[in-house]
Amino acid sequence: MIRFLFTILLGILFCPMLYGQHYIYPVATGSTWAREKFDKQEKSDWEEAMKVNLPEDAPDILRIFEEFAANYRLYNCYNDSIFIEQNNPEWIAMFIRRAHVFSNIYAQNNDNIEKLLGWFRQGEAPAEAYHQLYLGIRNLYHNNIVDFSLAGQMLEILIPYYESKNDYEHLMLCYSLEGFYKQETARMGLLQDYNESVECYRKAIELGERHFSSFKDINNCYYFCASFINLSVLHAEAGRISLDESRKLRSRFFEFCKRPENKAVIDSDNRLREFCDWTMAISNLRGIMTYISHDMDDLTMFGQLYADYQEQLKIFNGDLFNLKHTYYGKVEYDDLIIDATAGRITWDEAYERFIEYYHNDPEYSSDHKISSYRHTYVYNLFTSFLFLVERTDKPFEEKSKIIKEGLNRLLIAISSFQNIHFAIERGWFLSSLITNPTLLKYLSEQDKRRLFEHILVVGQPVTYVHVTMVSDLSRILTKKLAESMPEYFVGLPKFDSVEDVIQHKDTLLNFVTQSALYHDVGKIHIPTIVNNCFRRLSTEEYQLIKQHPEAANPFFDTYTFLEPYRDVALGHHKWYNGSSYPDDFDNHKSPIFPLINIVMLCDCMDAATENIGRNYHTPKSFETLISEFEESAGFHYDPVLINFIKQNPDLYRQLKQKVLLGRMDHYFQLFSTIRQIAKLNSL
Repeated sequence: MIRFLFTILLGILFCPMLYGQHYIYPVATGSTWAREKFDKQEKSDWEEAMKVNLPEDAPDILRIFEEFAANYRLYNCYNDSIFIEQNNPEWIAMFIRRAHVFSNIYAQNNDNIEKLLGWFRQGEAPAEAYHQLYLGIRNLYHNNIVDFSLAGQMLEILIPYYESKNDYEHLMLCYSLEGFYKQETARMGLLQDYNESVECYRKAIELGERHFSSFKDINNCYYFCASFINLSVLHAEAGRISLDESRKLRSRFFEFCKRPENKAVIDSDNRLREFCDWTMAISNLRGIMTYISHDMDDLTMFGQLYADYQEQLKIFNGDLFNLKHTYYGKVEYDDLIIDATAGRITWDEAYERFIEYYHNDPEYSSDHKISSYRHTYVYNLFTSFLFLVERTDKPFEEKSKIIKEGLNRLLIAISSFQNIHFAIERGWFLSSLITNPTLLKYLSEQDKRRLFEHILVVGQPVTYVHVTMVSDLSRILTKKLAESMPEYFVGLPKFDSVEDVIQHKDTLLNFVTQSALYHDVGKIHIPTIVNNCFRRLSTEEYQLIKQHPEAANPFFDTYTFLEPYRDVALGHHKWYNGSSYPDDFDNHKSPIFPLINIVMLCDCMDAATENIGRNYHTPKSFETLISEFEESAGFHYDPVLINFIKQNPDLYRQLKQKVLLGRMDHYFQLFSTIRQIAKLNSL
């Protein structure tokens, strides 16, 4: 029965259910409301801009954007699991061809971006060129082609230019975009960008309040509303503005829309009227959910927010099913959490009605495929489910059973997702899932380990293949060292003599194998768009990727079985001489310094010889790699390890064979496993 109920819950996820605690997906431009209007204007503006003649040395700006959009769609159209229907050799051939396509995309994008941004940065361009750059970034935005770093670099050019011209028509989108992108990069880990996002949204709102009724471009009215909802709801939920400020923003927006000059503009566009109404409604409805999710204890604030919520309900005659374009989530389900918090119904009643809502949802269709849903929809559905079960009067054992059944179905759903799509949300929700304290309370140690290892496999398949390769390479190297040079390991904890190394060789091998397998767990939190980018990483993205060793700490703090391997995860990017990152970790002071050196060396060995999951470089031959290792011995790498590999032909052959042939087998086996897990969803 429980399995059936949660199958129903997952089945209707095409309508997102987002519990306030994780209500994070920002409104872009209101394009859900005005898609036809945007598309029509986009085409017209684009055609007019193409008629303009730019200076001879100018890049073909609009063509570059067209190529980038085409490359983006091609790059993101792959679902690796589709190849599993073929046999191993056919699949490997397909994978190699795909890697070649990805490498070409990478090279073309880099060339185009360098030409585009370099030309603007070398001197003053004509106004027509800035307008084309504006149209290009707007087109990407309207079509959900999200590249935060690239957009940020373009906005660094556009915003100062339009500010110098006091051009509020163009600045409206630029400020709204900058707020949107900074909000997303902050959520990816650059927390300082939260403040910049808040300021950009405030600038956009101020522009909108001054010029709303005089905008020549009606799209700017949509950007104004989008900025308001992202600031008043999402930044309040992130704790970047107070709930009091959020309420004041709602009051400002309400009064603003009533002014005759603004009301006339809104009433002239039915879709804009609908968007404005929805904006006000969602902000009121989500204010109370933000209070609940923050576990606040302020009865006065709760009373004010609950009154706002009740007033909003009256507009819909108490029936939240009448709210069109819910976008963030189907708020009738939030209504249950709110009423239970206010004491109007019991938590048990809320839970039963939560299940009933899904069971009777008129939009439910068994034909919908779980793999097509946004990751955040799935995770937020589960956290709402978890939130309700936790607060019922059911015995602990029954709660545990319900939650474990729900988790099993969630893991099956996660395994069905395409591997590249929704890169931003994926890392966030997976890392949140496996550190969720409420969930972990109901899991045994064995359950926790199974959960973590499942996420490790399906979270980022390319990374998992990498860590299994590093694990195999580390085991091969350690085994040969323990047999031929056991003194290398003397001094490690519990290995005080050569006899200890020889006697407990299997323990040593198991430790280095496991530590290599978990060395990149911090990448669970890093979006795949950074790990497997279709253009050169920016400085900003490089800062993100450098966080992954320390991003592993929450996982090591949560899962006790991981603790012995923490130093390898923290130190696998530290060179032999102690340089590189993270700054706060001293690999020389680690009691397992020799093992860190082994994993670090094997990490570089796999990374340098692969281009399947690393389309940004041409793979090096094993001979070239070893030659480079020799040149850096004593600085980057432990010279003892480099000499040992060179002096042992059999070890050299084993390592070379593994990087040449082993990786493809790892990929095939991994996606075969994921395919089998995903098929359980249809049972």
